Amino acid sequence: MKKRVKVKFKKWMHSQAAKVSFVLLVISAVLLTMASPSIKVSWSDELVAYVNNVLIGTAVGLLGIIVTISFVQSALDKQTTKNEKVEEYKKIVRYNKYLQILINEYMVYYNHVVTPIDKHGIELDKGFIQGFTLKDMSGMYYGSLLIRDGFNTPAIKKFYEVEEKLSSYLLRWNEEIDFKYTPNLEAIINEFFAKSKELDSRGNILGALETVAGNKKLSETITTELTEGKVDYLTKFNDGELQSNVMTSVVFLYYFLNVQQECIKRLISEISSIENELKALSN
Repeated sequence: MKKRVKVKFKKWMHSQAAKVSFVLLVISAVLLTMASPSIKVSWSDELVAYVNNVLIGTAVGLLGIIVTISFVQSALDKQTTKNEKVEEYKKIVRYNKYLQILINEYMVYYNHVVTPIDKHGIELDKGFIQGFTLKDMSGMYYGSLLIRDGFNTPAIKKFYEVEEKLSSYLLRWNEEIDFKYTPNLEAIINEFFAKSKELDSRGNILGALETVAGNKKLSETITTELTEGKVDYLTKFNDGELQSNVMTSVVFLYYFLNVQQECIKRLISEISSIENELKALSN
């Protein structure tokens, strides 16, 4: 509360109203000083009383003007704040139209990555798949089975492509939106980037498609390990016992996917709240 009052006072002190009020306050102080009984003049008592009444009345009137100006400035500030907030909200809602297209595309490939190959034929555009396991990710190196993709284009490769598009677009938000009135939204986007960068293992994940170990590609080895599910890699990783760089990258991908899903859901929810608030402000 004290911080809000301090911010408002600081803002008012830099306004034109504060400058005018200060001048009027000085004039009022001068008039009140002139009306002080301590100032001796060679006038009749009646004239002195009359002049003092005029000076005091004028000073009080000026103080009233100061109060009025302050109220008017406050009203103008509130309207300016509302207009700025509405404009920022409108910009976010406008940008959100394309964001939703990218999120829907992202979600489809995300679901392909976390769905076993024998379930790639089901509808994967009805919301994020939750509670998936490492074993469920065994089909990520297979094709997506979408008509628009080549049959031999791995789902994980397409996922990273759309993830990069989504990230690039969110980066534009950080560059083009002030987030003056939507700090929570900015925090979610920044968290999305920070946690994604920390867990990003795409270099190794995609490199496994071309890297050969023994007589087969690493991607095939990963697929076999995930399909058989003989080793609990998540537990070994969390216990600090996972020595395989290859499977460590897969574990990183698992957490990467979970973190991004959680951030995107919060992002969608926050934007929905902004849309609702914009409707309320527009009424």
